[in-house]
Amino acid sequence: MTDTARPSEGQKNRIPEAIFAACIAAFAALVVAILTWYSTERTMQLSIRESCIKKIDQAETDLREKTGKFLALQTEWLTVTDNPKLDVDAYYLRGAKAIAAAQELSVNAPLKFGLAAVMAGDSIRQRMLAKTEEERAAVVKELKDDKYDLFKFFFEEIAEFEKQRAACNARP
Repeated sequence: MTDTARPSEGQKNRIPEAIFAACIAAFAALVVAILTWYSTERTMQLSIRESCIKKIDQAETDLREKTGKFLALQTEWLTVTDNPKLDVDAYYLRGAKAIAAAQELSVNAPLKFGLAAVMAGDSIRQRMLAKTEEERAAVVKELKDDKYDLFKFFFEEIAEFEKQRAACNARP
């Protein structure tokens, strides 16, 4: 006959303790898993927001740089125009640079703003080709139309960038 040893009374009482300890360990593992998931989710959301804002910041920086370049070249051209000792070569060279900057700006700008930039560049060309003061005045008059207001469209775009940033931050 085989002698089977029965667990002593002290050993029987430890089974519920082991089950309880296993439950605590499982609960702790579950809490750690939930916290890890939550932390990862929050990190991902923050990363998405930062990426969204960075993209908008870059677009705004590009628009500001291209607009600034065009306005600076346009101003250079205008100062040559106002010089009583007009250097014709400098006049046309600076005008060509300003027109090129306007074209570059138009490619990188939203539609209305891009159109205003093209029109501003074209006005420089038209003013350089104008033979009379009346022709120059007609070009200036046309450019004062609201549909060609470069500054208005620029500041509308800056406001749009702010709205887009707010939308990035509003994402869950």
